Amino acid sequence: MKNDTDNLTREAYKKHIKDSHNKHINKEDKQKFEYTNSGLKRKLNWTIFLLIIGIIIVYLVLFFFNP
Repeated sequence: MKNDTDNLTREAYKKHIKDSHNKHINKEDKQKFEYTNSGLKRKLNWTIFLLIIGIIIVYLVLFFFNP
């Protein structure tokens, strides 16, 4: 059973290993970025929701308790 790396020279093998490692790192970075990005989206949505609720509460207080 032969691998695709069996007939490579030493330099080509090192390049192959380095490229493979870089692809793996880039994939992990992308997953981490997507996870962080989704967390920020969720926090932003909650912040907008709470601000809207706060504005409604202030409007109701000013409407009903206006001297």
